[in-house]
Amino acid sequence: MSLSMFIEIESGAILGEVRSVLASLSANFEEREKGFSGFFPDSNCYFVFNYDSEPKDIVVEGVEVSWTVGVRGGFHYRADNLHSSWQDIVRFMRAYSSNHSHRFILSFHYETIYAVRDENGLRIVEAMSDGEGGDNNL
Repeated sequence: MSLSMFIEIESGAILGEVRSVLASLSANFEEREKGFSGFFPDSNCYFVFNYDSEPKDIVVEGVEVSWTVGVRGGFHYRADNLHSSWQDIVRFMRAYSSNHSHRFILSFHYETIYAVRDENGLRIVEAMSDGEGGDNNL
């Protein structure tokens, strides 16, 4: 069974910056028409990132923010590989947050929020797998 997490990054974010962070984590990727796709070699977690040429409203349910979305991404992984996929996603969020100030929200199927990057920094607000999650792990 395949599961998906989605990240919505504030407008002003640049796909090249996202690509650079992924490259620094040894991810493999290939260009697509409006973005790129690839995977993390350790977990085989597949990702797709696209650029919205016009800023859009956030899609995650029940959230109102003062910013619009410029880059959308999805992480797709098998349920039996949840732990290592989650570790790669967290590594990406930490690396991106340490180099770029753009706000973002990571959600499970646009329903449950798992991480938020805002003016207060990166917070993992919901644990995805055993021992990974909660603010104390940042």
